Amino acid sequence: MQPSTSNEEIFCSPAPELYKYWRFRLKQEHQQNHLAWDKKCVSWRTRLLHTLGFITTPTTLAISV
Repeated sequence: MQPSTSNEEIFCSPAPELYKYWRFRLKQEHQQNHLAWDKKCVSWRTRLLHTLGFITTPTTLAISV
Protein backbone atom coordinates (compact mmCIF):
# COMPACT_ATOMS: atom_id res chain seq x y z
CA MET A 1 0.00 0.00 0.00
CA GLN A 2 1.38 3.37 -1.00
CA PRO A 3 1.35 6.28 1.42
CA SER A 4 -1.24 8.92 0.71
CA THR A 5 0.09 12.15 -0.75
CA SER A 6 -3.00 14.30 -0.95
CA ASN A 7 -2.62 18.06 -1.01
CA GLU A 8 -4.28 18.30 2.40
CA GLU A 9 -1.71 16.03 4.00
CA ILE A 10 1.23 17.70 2.31
CA PHE A 11 0.28 21.27 3.18
CA CYS A 12 -1.62 20.85 6.44
CA SER A 13 0.31 18.25 8.38
CA PRO A 14 3.19 20.52 9.55
CA ALA A 15 0.86 23.42 10.37
CA PRO A 16 0.80 22.94 14.18
CA GLU A 17 4.60 22.75 14.33
CA LEU A 18 5.01 25.80 12.12
CA TYR A 19 2.46 27.71 14.18
CA LYS A 20 4.28 26.86 17.41
CA TYR A 21 7.63 27.80 15.88
CA TRP A 22 6.48 31.21 14.58
CA ARG A 23 4.55 31.95 17.76
CA PHE A 24 7.73 31.31 19.76
CA ARG A 25 9.84 33.46 17.41
CA LEU A 26 7.39 36.36 17.46
CA LYS A 27 7.10 36.19 21.24
CA GLN A 28 10.89 36.28 21.55
CA GLU A 29 11.15 39.21 19.16
CA HIS A 30 8.38 41.06 20.99
CA GLN A 31 10.14 40.61 24.34
CA GLN A 32 13.42 41.92 22.91
CA ASN A 33 11.68 44.93 21.38
CA HIS A 34 9.82 45.58 24.63
CA LEU A 35 13.05 45.53 26.64
CA ALA A 36 14.73 47.87 24.16
CA TRP A 37 11.82 50.34 24.36
CA ASP A 38 11.82 50.20 28.16
CA LYS A 39 15.50 51.04 28.19
CA LYS A 40 15.02 53.95 25.77
CA CYS A 41 12.02 55.31 27.69
CA VAL A 42 13.91 55.26 30.99
CA SER A 43 16.79 57.06 29.31
CA TRP A 44 14.54 59.72 27.75
CA ARG A 45 12.58 60.20 30.97
CA THR A 46 15.77 60.49 32.99
CA ARG A 47 17.24 63.07 30.62
CA LEU A 48 14.01 65.06 30.62
CA LEU A 49 13.76 65.10 34.42
CA HIS A 50 17.43 66.05 34.64
CA THR A 51 16.96 68.88 32.12
CA LEU A 52 13.92 70.20 33.98
CA GLY A 53 15.86 70.14 37.25
CA PHE A 54 13.78 67.50 39.04
CA ILE A 55 16.83 65.30 39.55
CA THR A 56 20.43 66.37 39.96
CA THR A 57 22.12 63.42 38.28
CA PRO A 58 20.66 61.18 35.60
CA THR A 59 21.55 58.06 37.57
CA THR A 60 19.49 58.91 40.68
CA LEU A 61 16.11 58.10 39.14
CA ALA A 62 14.56 55.01 40.72
CA ILE A 63 12.15 53.05 38.56
CA SER A 64 9.67 50.75 40.24
CA VAL A 65 8.48 47.85 38.15
